[in-house]
Amino acid sequence: MTSLNGILPLYKPTGPTSHDMVSLLRKKLNTKKIGHSGTLDPFAEGVLVMGIGKGTRILEYLKNDKKEYIMTLRLGLLTDTYDIQGQIISDENVHVSEEKITETVNSMLGVQKQVPPIYSAKKYKGKKLYEYAREGKIIKMPPRDIQIFSIDILKFNGRDITLKAQVSPGTYMRSLAFDIGLKLSTNATAVDLVRSVNGCFTTSECIRVDNIDQLRLEDFFPYLKKIEDAISDFPFVMIKSQFMENVLNGNPIRMEWIADYEDFKKNDLLRIINIKGNVIGVGTSERNASFLQTLLDQKRNEIVVKAKKIFVERMNNE
Repeated sequence: MTSLNGILPLYKPTGPTSHDMVSLLRKKLNTKKIGHSGTLDPFAEGVLVMGIGKGTRILEYLKNDKKEYIMTLRLGLLTDTYDIQGQIISDENVHVSEEKITETVNSMLGVQKQVPPIYSAKKYKGKKLYEYAREGKIIKMPPRDIQIFSIDILKFNGRDITLKAQVSPGTYMRSLAFDIGLKLSTNATAVDLVRSVNGCFTTSECIRVDNIDQLRLEDFFPYLKKIEDAISDFPFVMIKSQFMENVLNGNPIRMEWIADYEDFKKNDLLRIINIKGNVIGVGTSERNASFLQTLLDQKRNEIVVKAKKIFVERMNNE
């Protein structure tokens, strides 16, 4: 069995599914304990965050990471999957001014409603939408809130527009392309998509497995990250030594137990660290950090954080 444990940022090429990459690594590394933090479409390439061994324990908390994509969409083209691999429904040679395109793209900023494409891995009653679609059954899912944090046009090339966007988890870039087309009174389909950033990982940190048969076990180690590296962008709460045992037993963290903290909002995922700065687990905030000083001033020893998962043994907590 492999001795690899941790988080492996991998560059998925165009073609295979995210599950294909899991199967590929399971065979190569001789372990079944491998998963990923979020699906990347087959036609897309880029950062796919893999958990190996003990690293799988943190994957569920990485699914809420922001993503950055570079996408090229083609105006006038419509496929049933909203990407270039789908069945072409319509393809017209349209012309829209760069000014109008720029105005429309900028209007996508912020929180908006988005409907998942019918060909997607989104599940309905335990079954993926694309499985229904392949059976000729169209499931119309209700729109959900997504957020576009930033979006910029990188290039115009005839009907093709290349964008860079930072988006919330669960955002379908194919649907974003389609929605841009609708706002321009035409069609639009994603013809190229790269996930350039996934949480705190970028393409430059990824291992490439195009020639996986030529890779040796030791070739993977330089790319393997520790669990704490994968959640380094989570705000922290530091626990006083005398209350560490309480936290390791899974008890909710009270105000009196906290030695220090970074700014956070209610329901944020937090790193729980000991007095030496070592990560001991992940928790969810019950309050805004701005309210903690009030709790201190009023000597209210209320619950501030609920531990979700503890990663260390008691004997190693210091």
